[in-house]
Amino acid sequence: MTESNPIPVTYVVRRFMHHSPHSGYDMLIPRVPGARTVEPKAGAKWELLTLAIWRQLLKGRSPMPYYSPEGLRVEAAFARDALWHRRGFYHFLYGDNHYWLAARLRKLAGVKLLATFHLPPELLPASSVAGPWLDRLEAVIVMGQSQLPYFTQRMGADRVAWIPYGVDVDYFCPAARQPRQRRLCLIVGDWMRDFETLHKVIDQFNRAGKFAADFVVVTPERNYPYLTGCANTMLRQGVPEPELRALYQQADLLLLPLKGATANTALVESMACGTPAVVSDVGDVRDYLCPEGARFIPPNDVDGFVSAVEQLLSDEPMRERMGTAARERAMSFAWPLIAAKTMEFYRRMQL
Repeated sequence: MTESNPIPVTYVVRRFMHHSPHSGYDMLIPRVPGARTVEPKAGAKWELLTLAIWRQLLKGRSPMPYYSPEGLRVEAAFARDALWHRRGFYHFLYGDNHYWLAARLRKLAGVKLLATFHLPPELLPASSVAGPWLDRLEAVIVMGQSQLPYFTQRMGADRVAWIPYGVDVDYFCPAARQPRQRRLCLIVGDWMRDFETLHKVIDQFNRAGKFAADFVVVTPERNYPYLTGCANTMLRQGVPEPELRALYQQADLLLLPLKGATANTALVESMACGTPAVVSDVGDVRDYLCPEGARFIPPNDVDGFVSAVEQLLSDEPMRERMGTAARERAMSFAWPLIAAKTMEFYRRMQL
């Protein structure tokens, strides 16, 4: 499919505040020739109106635990566009959060619907992806292979595809590491992070005292109490993207205890910057990370985390080899490659 004969896809988009300018699943869109977008209508009056509608009519009725007034605004944007233009098919980038009412409008608008789902399988039964809402989708894209059984059992294998999350490998790239007296361990993110284990890992590492190291934790302020009392720990939020990229590039390792995972933005961005990872062996982290570029630790294994961190901090050549392997692995998730796989799925589904 060439740019002169583009696929007629319209993306239903919401930009999440925690995504930096080069992050987020909507980075797919510029790589799809001819793609259109619909986004929530801006303005305080519109936001107040949808909030009132949600509170009066929809709150507590949606089967989606993550559906909010913002989800209603996204679906209102879809409805306005689909009923007026009736264009081809619509791809909901975050089906977990924004696809509910659209299922009822599909036949009326005469359009086809596709959605990508990001939730790990243990959370899917509580979401909207069951019954008539799922049946009214033409196809589904998932972010991790652990999600496949849930959807293929309901829709059939032909209508479901695992297409990985992408990363901007041109922006997130390695840089020369500056000499430092203290090692730098970086922790980034919020969703499904295991802060209780992280606290124990930091405390145990500091008690051992084998290395002079700092832990920089980039996370919303609501998570700060989990790390109260951790020595040599700096808590940050709202870090500008260039500074975040510099942290990825300068860190000796990414430390990421997790409770679960499908795609993980911090993992793919740190990989692309050539930074090795010490991560919980949960969910779909092995779909993205390679053994040559990461250490996989059983969940809640504090001793395992501390041992792996100490080993990496003591061996610079090993860190360099792992960083190179991580970067090479990240190249397979470059957005142009992910866009090509996505468009091939569209063609296969005859969307």
